[in-house]
Amino acid sequence: MIDLAEVDPRLYDTVAPVVDELVTQTDLDPQNILLVGAACRDILHAGFGHAFQVRATTDTDLGIAVSDTTISDRIDQRLTRTGSNGIRYRVGCATVDIMPFGQVKEPEGISRHISRREQLVVFGFRDVFQRSQGLTLPGGCTIRLPHPAGYAALKMRAWIDRCPDHHWTDAQDLALAAYWYQES
Repeated sequence: MIDLAEVDPRLYDTVAPVVDELVTQTDLDPQNILLVGAACRDILHAGFGHAFQVRATTDTDLGIAVSDTTISDRIDQRLTRTGSNGIRYRVGCATVDIMPFGQVKEPEGISRHISRREQLVVFGFRDVFQRSQGLTLPGGCTIRLPHPAGYAALKMRAWIDRCPDHHWTDAQDLALAAYWYQES
């Protein structure tokens, strides 16, 4: 089915420096980092043995498992915020969306932090994280990678949230995830 040993190491070229810098700047345990978004999609895609091009993106998306607001506060203090979505930061030379999840959710599936103007829907992140697999990056850091079904679950939630604003990219990613299963 999926073989991460077959993934082209160049797919880690954007993720590894971001994780290294984030860990260095915030003292974050890399085991609490969940790779999501396009980098996750591309690694899973290659792990299924596919090499055809998929939609490009300009940022990296990470979920951060937290037990309180300490790490979120540290991220806000030590990284430069960019954009207007309340979760986008400059990490080294990269633009990174960082989504905290875990014990900071109230009600269930909603993450709130004082520095964000809006609530952040992180529905499903904890379940996906608990079922994720380790992904060792060049340099030795091991982060978490969702299984394909977990990736699809997070994409479904993102599509539900963004569809009313006519953002369709999540639907394309869901179609790709369905293709993986159809072809495996």
